[in-house]
Amino acid sequence: MSAQIKAEAEASAATKKLNTAIEALPDGFALYDDEDRLVICNSKYRELYALNAPAIVEGASFESILRFGLARGQFPTAIGREEEWLRERLETHRRADNMVEQELPGGRWLRILERETSDGGRVGVRIDITELKEKQFELERTALTDSLTGLANRHGLSAFLDRVPATLVLGERLALLHLDLDKFKAINDAIGHMLT
Repeated sequence: MSAQIKAEAEASAATKKLNTAIEALPDGFALYDDEDRLVICNSKYRELYALNAPAIVEGASFESILRFGLARGQFPTAIGREEEWLRERLETHRRADNMVEQELPGGRWLRILERETSDGGRVGVRIDITELKEKQFELERTALTDSLTGLANRHGLSAFLDRVPATLVLGERLALLHLDLDKFKAINDAIGHMLT
């Protein structure tokens, strides 16, 4: 009997250490079993998914957690196409190894890394990459706009024109007006940015 009690005590101590380590992670962590039911997650995981946190409970299926979040607007890119988004996300989730970037409300972004466990389950981390995405969007905006006027530059105009054919209805026409101001830079440098 004492060997069994000792083994149970050791197992309990190991479980406490594991839980402490998982809680100490700076990123969201979740482990799902081979039936895609939540085994364990840390509080950061629930914090990142605040709108569907009530559904993030031990034993809940990954799909039911997603559906709960979809009903509450947890995933902005899914709005208006919920079932299609859910199907795509579940397909990605079931791949052996995957990485997904996911937008959350308020302009927050996560990078999701998921791997299959040896017993057929899934383990994943959620890394907040909001700051990285903001810098990426700013670089894209800078590359496509004029810094002085904020209007599209040549690259921005070209990117816009590349997207136009997909938006036109059959038979619809498009007009383009191009203005070129001679010596704009010289005038602007002489008079100043505030007056132009």
